[in-house]
Amino acid sequence: MSSSGNSPLNVPSFPEASQLSGQDTWRAFKDRVDLNVQVRGLKGYLEGSISKPTSATYIYTAQTSSPNDSQFPSPGEWFQRDRMVASIINLNCTDPIGIGLERDDAAHKMWQYLIKKYEARDEQRIHMADTRLREHKFDPEATTMEAHEKKMKNLLKALHNLGGSCNDYQFRLIVIASMPEAWRDHVLNVPGVFSSEAFTYLHRLYLDKLQVQNESVPSVPTHHAPPKSVIPLTDAGLKVAARKAKPQSPGRTSSMNSPKDTGSGYIMPF
Repeated sequence: MSSSGNSPLNVPSFPEASQLSGQDTWRAFKDRVDLNVQVRGLKGYLEGSISKPTSATYIYTAQTSSPNDSQFPSPGEWFQRDRMVASIINLNCTDPIGIGLERDDAAHKMWQYLIKKYEARDEQRIHMADTRLREHKFDPEATTMEAHEKKMKNLLKALHNLGGSCNDYQFRLIVIASMPEAWRDHVLNVPGVFSSEAFTYLHRLYLDKLQVQNESVPSVPTHHAPPKSVIPLTDAGLKVAARKAKPQSPGRTSSMNSPKDTGSGYIMPF
């Protein structure tokens, strides 16, 4: 028998984000298991509606194999199909032993164990996740709108993984309410009805405000060094400046440049 496509012997390998590693990936893992089992006609083995036959009670009525969804498989057929469903579950868990799965258990028993483990609603945890989503606020001084969108979607995913409910209409209102108080006038009439449309509008608003902010930043003045000939305004400096600026009287020669009369008829140069 070929092992390609959706053959009962072909065990699918889920993407890493859909493999069961804990509460965060349970929802994606559950959906993939359910779809893969359905397409192979093996849902009865997952749900436990196809009972395990025994050699003593099974009546061999035909030589050909029964269809996968037959309610009356042979013991060999039941075992092979049950192991196929168990393999889909077990091999797509990152740590089946750590999660608590027993490899030899029937597929239905494995499935019920996982449902009980991950779908037991914890109201307190759901309330905390819902509160974190509704109280998270956007701070344009500390982060970007792109990072805020990613954070809000992660908080929504965490709420859904715990079994909490928040549809897209509610999420859109929560996103709008997360905007800063200074933006109130700009978010009174956000266009669209989906959260994706709200984020598109808010991204444009953020970029517009960022551009206005950058244009309003004053330019830094250029400081020039003072001329080297400037005399410091100290007392000594002021006297030097005054002496240089004072004009000499006409016909008067500076004592520094005039010869001295010694009184003996001999003029001694200075």
